[in-house]
Amino acid sequence: MYNALPDGFWQSPELWTPLVDVSVNSPPTYFAFGPTPEDINNHNPVNAYPVRDQYIELGIDFTLTDGMWNDFQDGNGNWENDLAPGEIMHYFPDFIETLESPAPANMVDNFDGGNTAYPWTENGAWYVSAGTYNQDVITGSSSTSAGNPAWDAYTFTADMITVSSNDPAKAWLVNSLVFRASDTQNLYLVRLQSNGDLKLRSSVNNVSSQIASVPTSYSPFVWHNYKVVVQGDSIKVSIDNELLIDVSDSDHATGSIGIVTSQSSVSVDNVRVTQPSGC
Repeated sequence: MYNALPDGFWQSPELWTPLVDVSVNSPPTYFAFGPTPEDINNHNPVNAYPVRDQYIELGIDFTLTDGMWNDFQDGNGNWENDLAPGEIMHYFPDFIETLESPAPANMVDNFDGGNTAYPWTENGAWYVSAGTYNQDVITGSSSTSAGNPAWDAYTFTADMITVSSNDPAKAWLVNSLVFRASDTQNLYLVRLQSNGDLKLRSSVNNVSSQIASVPTSYSPFVWHNYKVVVQGDSIKVSIDNELLIDVSDSDHATGSIGIVTSQSSVSVDNVRVTQPSGC
């Protein structure tokens, strides 16, 4: 809506050039304006119509909707601000219905042929053997990820064991589960350390910070079922169905899942990502 801009701009189109941002990949757009370019009304959309015309020229006008002007007038054409919200505001939900929703989180991989179409992107020597997903090198680090970067609310579960560590005395040299990862530098990480501490950390542009640390009686060198539930800012982490971390954090809103090793070897099984009920 051009008149959302400061007056000095929308009255002087030579000062701003929205057309340079209109391409064949431009998103669905709803123009709420009126009445016509020739009208002397202050809401004249003359500066918005070039954007509409560009949509038409590029052949993507089927993604553009305009209207609403008549919704604010009575049967005699008089301006009416007291119409019921259902009459005035229908244009917004109508527009929302035209947008594509992110694919719901839905992934299962039991590493015996049961992967639901999300391939793993690997950094390191990962392999499948005897129905588990493995990485044996205990020098350096490795990672693997899968899923959809648009996933937001989901439950991520996996069975995991740290098979060996380059130095068990260094508690952090074990494996971690990763979630809401947009790339290798922006993600959440949950790690059960060799001293039993369960850590939840966040990496933003490769700068890591601790969100939570909880002492436990669990060992990473034993098979455990890990569960991470994220919805909005809420993050809950459980081991073997025991809720251990329940915090709020807003560093990362969406992202895929994965596994990271730190000078350690790992075996993983029964990876599952599902969308929580009601989302």
